[in-house]
Amino acid sequence: MVHYLDDHDVVRLSTYSLRSPEMALIPDNLNDAESKKFEQEFEEYQKKLAAQRETWAKENPEKV
Repeated sequence: MVHYLDDHDVVRLSTYSLRSPEMALIPDNLNDAESKKFEQEFEEYQKKLAAQRETWAKENPEKV
């Protein structure tokens, strides 16, 4: 019996990590201040990206 694979079938899946399995169980040492700083930077980036999207949409209405 022959099994044919479609082009979307996964034959092998490999994953890699730079951390050992033991280190993956230990949470990162981010304090609350650092965490809030990263969250704030991400929110600012999201707002900037949304503004750029709106500007582009206004300048290119035929492509929207």
